[in-house]
Amino acid sequence: MQITDQYVANLNEYFKPEQPLSAEQYGEIIEPFNEFYRSVLLLHVCEGRSLTEISAVRDSNVMRIQQIFGKAERLMKLRILNAGRRYVSDYLNETEGRKMKILNIHGYHGSPKNSAYQALEALGCEVIAPALDYDNTSPDRIINDLKYILADKRPDIIVGTSLGGFYAAVISAMCDHPVMLVNPFLMSFLTFDGDIRPHKDIKALIGLFGSLSQIDTSNVSCIVGDNDELLGDHKFTEELLGNARFRRIPGGGHSGYTLPLKDFFAELLPYYTDTLPRKEMAEGFPGLDED
Repeated sequence: MQITDQYVANLNEYFKPEQPLSAEQYGEIIEPFNEFYRSVLLLHVCEGRSLTEISAVRDSNVMRIQQIFGKAERLMKLRILNAGRRYVSDYLNETEGRKMKILNIHGYHGSPKNSAYQALEALGCEVIAPALDYDNTSPDRIINDLKYILADKRPDIIVGTSLGGFYAAVISAMCDHPVMLVNPFLMSFLTFDGDIRPHKDIKALIGLFGSLSQIDTSNVSCIVGDNDELLGDHKFTEELLGNARFRRIPGGGHSGYTLPLKDFFAELLPYYTDTLPRKEMAEGFPGLDED
C-alpha cells in the first residue's frame, strides 16, 4: 500500500525503529493488516485522531477500538523489529537478553517498590513503579493515568498486585496487553473488613469490572495464595483467568512476600519474550478478519 512521506515521518517518530524506515518498508509491514486495523492504526498514529474519535468514525465502541489498536501496535512493533528478516527466530535471537521493561502497579496503601518490584529487579528487569493514590483518585482517572504511562514508557508487560492487579487486568482487557497478576482483587467494588478499601465510586469500579469479560487469557499469568486472608480462595479468579500459567501456592497469604514471586517471574517471563511472540507472528494477525 502507498504510505505518504508525512505518514513515514509520524510512524518513525512513534515507533522509533533503530534506523528510520522508508515508505516502501512501512507499506510491506502494514500490508497484512485488513482495512479496519490499518485505518485505526494510521488514523491514531499518523493523523492524531483520538481513539474516541475513531470509534465514532468506524461506528464501533471505544473498548473495541482500544483492543484493535493495542493488538495492531504490538504486531507493528514485532514486524518493524523483524523488517528485512525472513524468520521470526531472527527477531527473537537479536532481542534475546534484552532487559524487560515492566510496569509494576502496587496494591492499596502498598509501596511502589513492593515484593513484585523487588523480585523483578532481582531478575534484571527495568521496572516502572508509579505511586498511586487510590483513596483520592477516581478509578477512571487511574485508568487514564496508567494508559498514559503505557503509551509513554511502552512496557513489555504489566504486573499488578491486589487492587493493582485489578487495574492491570482492566488495562490488559482494554489494550490487549500482556499482564502478570499477583493475588488480584478483581471484584474491587466490594468492601472488606480488612485493609482493602477502594475508591467509593462503586459504579465506576463495576463498569471497569465489566471490561474483564473482554480479556484475552493468552496475555495473562497469575499467582495466588490459597490462604489469602483478605480475598479468600480465589476461585472466581481461577474461573475467569485460569490457564496453564495460573499458579496456586499452598499456604500463601495476601502479601506478595508470602509467595515465591522471583521463581514465578523467572519461570514465566520467557513465555512473554519467546512463546507469545512466536505464537502471534506464526498466526500472522489473529482476528484481522473481524470488523
